[in-house]
Amino acid sequence: MFANVFDSNGDPLTGLSAQDFSITDTGDQQSVASITRPQTDSQTNISVSLIIDRSGSMRGQQIEDARQAAIDFVNLFNSGDQGEIISFESQINIRQRWTRTVPSLESSINNISVGGQTALWDAITTGVEEVASRQGRSVVIVLTDGQDNQSSTTLSRTVDLATEQAVPVYTIGLGSGVNESDLRQLASTTGGEYRFAPSSSDLSEIYNNIRQTIADEYELRYETTNTATDGSQRQVELTATSGGATGSDTGTYESPCAPLPTARFSLPDSISAGQDVTFDGSQSSANGGSLVSYEWDFDNNGVTDGSGETTTHVYSNTGTYEARLTVEKTCGASDVTTEDLTVTGTDIAISIDNVNDPVEEGETLEVDLLLENLTDTTRSVSVVLEAFDGATADVAPIQVVRGQTETLTLEWETEQGDAGTDEIRVTTGEATVSQTVTIEDAPTQFEEQVSQKIGSGGIAEQIDNTSIIASASDAVGADVGDKPMATTTIDGLETAVENGDLTQETAAEAVRRMNHGEEAILKTLQFIGSETQGTDLEPGDDPDTIHYADRVAKYLVETLLAVLSQADSIQNVVFQRLPGWAQDLINLGGSNVLQALRDDLVTSFIGNAVSVGDAREETKTLIGGEANNIVSNIANGTYSTAQTVVGAIADVFDRIGDAIADFIQAGFETGSIQVVSGAAINTVGGLVSGSATVWGAARRINEGYRVDTIPASETFPGSTDTIVQSKNDGIQYIRELMDNSREWLIWIRDKILDFGIISNLIEFVQDVVDIAEAVGSWDFVSLLANSASLIINGVQTAIGILYGIAGLLTSAGAAAVVTRVTNAAGIILGQVITDILEGQQSSLSGFPNIPDRDQVFAAGGSAVPPWASEFANELESGI
Repeated sequence: MFANVFDSNGDPLTGLSAQDFSITDTGDQQSVASITRPQTDSQTNISVSLIIDRSGSMRGQQIEDARQAAIDFVNLFNSGDQGEIISFESQINIRQRWTRTVPSLESSINNISVGGQTALWDAITTGVEEVASRQGRSVVIVLTDGQDNQSSTTLSRTVDLATEQAVPVYTIGLGSGVNESDLRQLASTTGGEYRFAPSSSDLSEIYNNIRQTIADEYELRYETTNTATDGSQRQVELTATSGGATGSDTGTYESPCAPLPTARFSLPDSISAGQDVTFDGSQSSANGGSLVSYEWDFDNNGVTDGSGETTTHVYSNTGTYEARLTVEKTCGASDVTTEDLTVTGTDIAISIDNVNDPVEEGETLEVDLLLENLTDTTRSVSVVLEAFDGATADVAPIQVVRGQTETLTLEWETEQGDAGTDEIRVTTGEATVSQTVTIEDAPTQFEEQVSQKIGSGGIAEQIDNTSIIASASDAVGADVGDKPMATTTIDGLETAVENGDLTQETAAEAVRRMNHGEEAILKTLQFIGSETQGTDLEPGDDPDTIHYADRVAKYLVETLLAVLSQADSIQNVVFQRLPGWAQDLINLGGSNVLQALRDDLVTSFIGNAVSVGDAREETKTLIGGEANNIVSNIANGTYSTAQTVVGAIADVFDRIGDAIADFIQAGFETGSIQVVSGAAINTVGGLVSGSATVWGAARRINEGYRVDTIPASETFPGSTDTIVQSKNDGIQYIRELMDNSREWLIWIRDKILDFGIISNLIEFVQDVVDIAEAVGSWDFVSLLANSASLIINGVQTAIGILYGIAGLLTSAGAAAVVTRVTNAAGIILGQVITDILEGQQSSLSGFPNIPDRDQVFAAGGSAVPPWASEFANELESGI
């Protein structure tokens, strides 16, 4: 028997002797025959069946921590310890059979993935059956985060089996979803312990504590005075005494039974080296009761080489061998038999060099073979690959030159229903080899869609990595982003599927539609992208490299440089061309003109030109400070030429341009931010409150497919083709919006850069005002002519002209003038999400856009209103 002894503080007592223990067996006092005290880590000899829950609820950090904790545990093994790895969900998978090789155990643990339901009792039953045949101290350790919903057996039968086989089961319950009562009952009844892990981060410590508990055990032996062999359950009480204090505990065992079993097995008539030899122990008999263990020693050297009623072995060398079978019945009675066998040579030696398992159902299992010709003549053979059920999976002829070794690959095209862990066989007729391989369950459509959505590198992760707002979430302690929103929705769908409230197909379609909406969101973010690749401002071949925010920022700053480079002529030109506005500037005084320019940089440049909400003072200070330095140096003569001014601003362009680009991108994402580059953002609720924003679209698509929104009929409106078409139309619309806006900005910048002196800029503005007045678009006139700062500040002028052009060319006459690109993109994206949620054809006709610049200048009267063509011609030739 094995026992732990603790003092009143709960610390283990490891120095007791046989005299400190007393044993009673069904009330009769017994004598302690031997005692083995707790061993050091280097001396333990333990067999552990490690069972790990891989059901869908273990997704994410939980399975990662579980894998790491299990790896840490097996790395504590010493040379005498052995382990096996079992994972479970709806099915049970023995990923690694008994081995002392820690790297093999680590590899099998690392390959555990998640998905499916929870066959907890079936998994523990498999572990108990595996452990029952082991010699020495053997235990089961099982980790789960849920409750059984799939097993063919029950808790009661699992407890009975573990008790009959004297297998202690240590249970670990992870999180609030477990049934602690069941796990505690199983552990306490079988002699194990139950441990609760509030979080997956606690698992490593729990595994370590369990191992230490096992290592601190005493092993006591006694010969019972009760010689009956009736197979009855007997109660044993063990009492320990230390320092005058005593403690006791009880356990049960099944008494021996009679008669003894009979061991028998059969062999093939002829056996060749390199051939699979089948050992069949089905002739063995329990003689009452049932056999629970078959242990095979293929060369009778005292080492167990295999288990199970029927097994296979390959003898590599010729010679005479003695094979040994030991069988054991339920009560522990056993019998042994041996058979002599002769292994002869073979013409072609065959071996399996590599197998690409595990593969999923529907994938191809590839088996790489080595065939060696052992004769002095060329031989031709047919090589056959057999599947789990013995059916031929592949066959190929091969010719092997004498004394040579050839390679050959056979393939098994697996299908649905082939999943499992079993042996494949390869045979040439005279030589056979086998290997245990794993065919995994193919993921369901739901699992595939979930992986695309929130798996590593999935759409949700790409959205968060492309976003400015989501990437700043750590700084404010908020879990902001698409992946958290998506996970909430998917967890609900998964729970509904597990509970039978929703079919796998419906859940898969819900996530599939979410993914289509997310693709439109991701493309919009990629189009906006404020990190320009390289220095070329023109879009590349990649449709995702518009980098609109960066390009707009650079065009605005370049236009500002052009205006500042002509600062010396501002007063005279304004006085000559626009005396009403000039009077305002003259009243300021000569030196104050530059002061007004600086103030305009700080207020209009940030507060008006960017126009994405309230800018925090830190950002205003950043750009205002740079403007202050430049203006002061102009005033005191340090910067005496236009080229010097331009160079000074170019030196800080990266800081200013990056700030503006981030403002623009954040405006697309949320419509409201507080700090650019400083990582502070609005509250989570504020980020997703507006539907006409990137995050508003993400919120709608994620919430639109939650369980409580799915129709009772489990049908969705529209078809997949309709949704895909709506998504693609929306993506193209948004791309054109940004491309066309960018082209107009380039045109305006180039015009301003070509003016040479500021008077031409003002002539340009006045011409635009005259044209606007002629076509009756007074909103546009007001936009351009509301203050002198619009002339001084070239950036504001450029933006005003851009909006004016957009307004004039998208509406006939005096219709609405300006639709900001950010708002337009948000509105269009919002409509795309609506189309997907409602399963309807794209309905973007009539939505705001900015016309293609080249088409406007090339078009005839039928393509655009006559006034638009006239407007274009005036701008091209008259300035």
